[in-house]
Amino acid sequence: GIGFTRSLWTERHENLVENMRDLLKRWLDLCKCDGDHVAAFARWLETPAASRIRLLALTWLDEAIKEDADRIFHRSSSEESLASLLNVVWRIDEARLRRSPDAFAAFRRLLRSLTDRQNSLALELVRTMGHL
Repeated sequence: GIGFTRSLWTERHENLVENMRDLLKRWLDLCKCDGDHVAAFARWLETPAASRIRLLALTWLDEAIKEDADRIFHRSSSEESLASLLNVVWRIDEARLRRSPDAFAAFRRLLRSLTDRQNSLALELVRTMGHL
């Protein structure tokens, strides 16, 4: 699965990933009710290969979690993976994120969802950022 190959996805795969975005969205739509799949996708989005679709994918994850947060977050691994992704986005993509209203809104909703669950990584990110 996506978790086993994550380390193989490098910058040289950026074009491939960008061309696969519709397929990735469809895959997430089919698998989003499973917290383990959401967790694996969030971790994969941290790879250099996913850099071009990372912000768009935040909106996909936001949609998935709005639909069924309790089911997705029934495992702490999905919370931790999503919080890690948000930290990566803030650290690497902050400037692009601020220029993308849809992605920034999704980022804020995802972060709020995690802080409402008292996720320690998310709470630390909020402290780092100041207030939203």
